[in-house]
Amino acid sequence: MTAVIIFSISFLGLLILFLSKRRELKTGVKSPLGVFLARYDLKSEQTISKLQKFVSATIQAVKYFLLVHLPEKGKVKISETKESVLHNYNKQKDVIMGKKELPKNGASSFFLRKVSENKNSGNGNNNERGKIEEIL
Repeated sequence: MTAVIIFSISFLGLLILFLSKRRELKTGVKSPLGVFLARYDLKSEQTISKLQKFVSATIQAVKYFLLVHLPEKGKVKISETKESVLHNYNKQKDVIMGKKELPKNGASSFFLRKVSENKNSGNGNNNERGKIEEIL
């Protein structure tokens, strides 16, 4: 019911504007309603002009974001992901193949550590080369 009332009021207003404009065109004299509405023409043109500039700037910003900024970010993200995957793959491959990351100047096993300790703590003579098993 409310929709019917709103529609009828709008239709009546439109009919009044239409008849008023028809009378202006036939007689060539502006009606009081036309004079009243003509004051808002300049303001409406300015508002529409500002709105067009805003929409144009917004469209340009969206185009820049979609066509320039987003592909660059995508390329960077893809390269980072690829590097990360390759790094993790190589790390897993090294673990599976038995390679380890050794500390600098460190022995890779208990046996080699004992050999290097024995070598470094020697008295200058290498007579103790065959006695590593006895130390363990």
